Amino acid sequence: MKYNALAIAGLPKSGKTAIIRELKKSIDWKLVHVGGIFRKMHKEWKSKNPQKNKLSFEKYYEEIVTDKEVIEANNRAKNKLKKGKIILDSRFASVNAKGVDSVLLILITASLKIRTERSLKAKAYKGSKSSVSKILQDRENEEVSRGKRIYGGFDYTNPKHYELILDTSKKTIQEEVKIILDKLNKI
Repeated sequence: MKYNALAIAGLPKSGKTAIIRELKKSIDWKLVHVGGIFRKMHKEWKSKNPQKNKLSFEKYYEEIVTDKEVIEANNRAKNKLKKGKIILDSRFASVNAKGVDSVLLILITASLKIRTERSLKAKAYKGSKSSVSKILQDRENEEVSRGKRIYGGFDYTNPKHYELILDTSKKTIQEEVKIILDKLNKI
């Protein structure tokens, strides 16, 4: 099968962003981030709510964004995906791709231990190893819970939803990108 688009989900701090950056160097497709849609919503919300201007994006997403807004943002992403030549970065990639032809569904994963070590090294989160691990696990659990609640039991971490699963603790970014590109170019 020849693919016209990619839809990529990933566990928090699994290396998905690095893989997408490398992919963009090889294929000239438009990049759509569902997170970018929410970041734009956050910016607009802050401008309308100056008294709450210090609310971080993470807290905004967790406390303010409704399930209806998650569905709307993912529907906007799906509409872009339908046009093809898109790399979609979405927690709910397989939901976005449902009913859309020629989409390669990818899950980027790594063990919690590896993701914690990477987060500490990159100073993505402050705290001890156990507290950073808990933050990552809580983020994952919240997204799984949200997906189950709004998409009828959907669990984005379930490998059965994807054609390609890449464990970033086992290969280099370049090797992972080569696997994706090889899969994309197979007819």
